[in-house]
Amino acid sequence: MKTSYFHLKKRVMVAFLAFAIMITFLLSIVFNALYVKELGNAIAVKENRVFELATEAGYFFVESSLAIKTVAYSINDLQESGADDDEIKEFLEDQTRVYSKTVNNDFTALYGLFHGRFHDGLGWTPTEGYDPTQRPWYQKAVEAKGEVALVSPYLDSKTQSVMMSLCKLLPDRESVVSIDVALNDLQKIVEESLADDDWLYSLILDGNGFVVAHSNSEELGKEYLEEDESFGKLLATRLLTDESTHFEMEYLGKQYYVFVNHVMSDWHAVCIIEKAKLMEPLNQIWLLFFAMLFTFLGCILFMFVRFNAHQGIEHALEGQIKLLTEMYDLVWYLDLQRDVFYEADVRTGALKLMGAGKERAEYHLREFMDGITDDRFKNSAFVFIDFSTLGMRLRGKSFLKLEFLDVKNRRCEARIIPAKWNENEEPSAVIWLLETEEKND
Repeated sequence: MKTSYFHLKKRVMVAFLAFAIMITFLLSIVFNALYVKELGNAIAVKENRVFELATEAGYFFVESSLAIKTVAYSINDLQESGADDDEIKEFLEDQTRVYSKTVNNDFTALYGLFHGRFHDGLGWTPTEGYDPTQRPWYQKAVEAKGEVALVSPYLDSKTQSVMMSLCKLLPDRESVVSIDVALNDLQKIVEESLADDDWLYSLILDGNGFVVAHSNSEELGKEYLEEDESFGKLLATRLLTDESTHFEMEYLGKQYYVFVNHVMSDWHAVCIIEKAKLMEPLNQIWLLFFAMLFTFLGCILFMFVRFNAHQGIEHALEGQIKLLTEMYDLVWYLDLQRDVFYEADVRTGALKLMGAGKERAEYHLREFMDGITDDRFKNSAFVFIDFSTLGMRLRGKSFLKLEFLDVKNRRCEARIIPAKWNENEEPSAVIWLLETEEKND
């Protein structure tokens, strides 16, 4: 009996563990899929934000390129119409005033080399030995062969603004017009992008790792590729080798997500966020996962404990009934609440039809007693097995006993023993026992 109960507990434990593992596995799949989807959504939102930054920066260069193209077209018309140097110089001065006051105050000067003569829209006179053809703005324009060329930006030491030149070769393949632009508007665009989101940094780098704009103005003008082992050096190096729109980066033990989009051909709009910050909303998914998992496992464990306790009670009852079958002729287990009964097997002590039971327990017991009891004792027998008064009669007692004679005039003894109690401390189930005098012989 004890061995079979041990095996039952073992099977229940195995079933509990298998169900717990299955629930954990299924929840893990569901929540992992949800996590991956939400991570993809979070990354897509950030990629869209850096795309917007790159687009706004691109508009700035479109405006500047359009300005230099318009001036180049007008000067070419002047040259073809036979305008002299003074007329071209006057035009540059007029256009410098117009662009700086009405178009964009970041446009500082128009200048260039025309038919071998240098002219500046602000009236600057070059020093002796100044050779325009050796200047980057001229050489870049020639290399671009008529396309608008960008000269590498630099940090103006006086204004602390990043400056840049845009230049264009004219159709005569000798003349070049150039415009100096302060990138203050670009800096504002970058600073505003930081205010609109939870970025750690926003910045724009040119193809050489030069900081064109940065949400931290102290970084302006730095050449990241020339620095030693800095965050900027690591970032610029990664940008040269990674074409992804986003990637992870680690620096001094901290994890970062970097989002990138091109501005023109070799410039980059870059937004950086701490990985922990990006993952913060996603961690709630795993918190929910563990909360649900522990709730499920708690419920399963509670059910297991209850079931195990119930099985323990049933096991103890089974052992008790087996012992009683060795002492009595008949043993019935009566469920008073459901009005069903189970008859114990006199050979094994097991309850027949366990789990289903025979209905109308009181009726069958009364019918049985009516069939075996001598007429002189029937009233006493019926009172003894009356379910309606059983609770009151058993209160404070461990059993009830009735002695009577059966139809063969044999002495019999019937007992009722409480098996279970309800919340009112009344028996909800009892064991009915019958012993005849032959049992003692």
